[in-house]
Amino acid sequence: MKLQLELTFDSPHFESLDEALIHAIHTSPIALKHLAGELNLLPAGLSKRLNLHPEDNDPRFNLNHFEKYLEVSGDYRPLYYLAEKFLQKDQDRALRDFQAFQKHIPELKQLIAIVENRNNHKG
Repeated sequence: MKLQLELTFDSPHFESLDEALIHAIHTSPIALKHLAGELNLLPAGLSKRLNLHPEDNDPRFNLNHFEKYLEVSGDYRPLYYLAEKFLQKDQDRALRDFQAFQKHIPELKQLIAIVENRNNHKG
């Protein structure tokens, strides 16, 4: 079985995964207190980990927390941010290549007409 994922890149713009994750958590229908419990953290500990400007000794939201957040919340907006940031470049490149190809279609039509005309005159 093959699964194809269609991505539409219309998510809000964020400067970092931290920003995308913080936004997702704060706009989640899951209460911060409940989410903290699911992550085995106290609400204050979760808030501290979500600080965009942490102190040097502040703990950070780690990948295990990130994975657990996705599992518990079913909120994949932080993943969409990553897909947009890294996969959009490939999509943009493909679009530019296609647009460059489109510019040559009139020339290709002319060449095809010339070849067809030559073939008609030979026969």
